[in-house]
Amino acid sequence: MSFLRCAYPSLDFIGSSSVAETVSYWQTKRAGRAIPSRADLDPVDLPRSLKDIALLDILPEQNDFRFRVFGSSLALRYGRDYTGKTTLDVAPDDVAATLHGQLTEAVKRWKPVLMVLSVGVEFQTRFIERVALPLSDDGRHINKIMTVSGELAESDCTTLKFERPECNHYNVSALFQHAENLPRRFAFNAGEEIRV
Repeated sequence: MSFLRCAYPSLDFIGSSSVAETVSYWQTKRAGRAIPSRADLDPVDLPRSLKDIALLDILPEQNDFRFRVFGSSLALRYGRDYTGKTTLDVAPDDVAATLHGQLTEAVKRWKPVLMVLSVGVEFQTRFIERVALPLSDDGRHINKIMTVSGELAESDCTTLKFERPECNHYNVSALFQHAENLPRRFAFNAGEEIRV
């Protein structure tokens, strides 16, 4: 039996030094703009974080995101390398829905979105923080998202309120048209555990 719960703290909460470094790097690369472009980022500048980074292309026509890069630590955590796959290929479905919802929020807000996951598997609970960092090559449309993840100690998470994820799958195409009512693909009730 396993479960997944999420918390959505502010960026001030970040506990992993490699995640904090990556977010700080993203902030400096903005250079006065709302968000940086992919060309502004050099992997050589992020040696400690590379194994925990994913780079995703936005696929508005398919309402999905495709992994262009999937770090080696992520592949170990997820049990496979998702390079070339989409978020809808991620298993189990609750993890896919949570990831898709976080990425969509980053597109919607034009800002980084931090999520802390409490994942219970075989009588152990792991705490993982993941930040979605939007990127725009033209300054008008977000076309990529970089995520960086890190593990946290349980003691780092005692102040967080974990809930069953909302897991909203928004229509990514609509985000580019600034639609007010974004359709939901998944909707879970907060406070309930997802059991898989």
